[in-house]
Amino acid sequence: MHHRHLPVEAAAGTDPDRQALMAQLAPDENVLATLSVDLDERLHFGAGLLALTDRRLLAREGGGSGAWRAWPLAGGLALRHADHAGVGSLELHD
Repeated sequence: MHHRHLPVEAAAGTDPDRQALMAQLAPDENVLATLSVDLDERLHFGAGLLALTDRRLLAREGGGSGAWRAWPLAGGLALRHADHAGVGSLELHD
């Protein structure tokens, strides 16, 4: 039997964040890492959460009330990180 889990060392956010993330997962999907973010795609401040699973990348904006977006992982995808003047960015490229 497989269990969904969020590793303690990768846990981010509050219990409601964790519960909201767990509700998005498929029965055998496992969270590999999470990241709390404080800027949205328009560079406005607001709580958000990114989660990398063994199947996809999940993102939620809106301080817990926003909708989840998901991108399935596939061969040829790369997650790139950049930092400029203290503002980091993550980009998913194919």
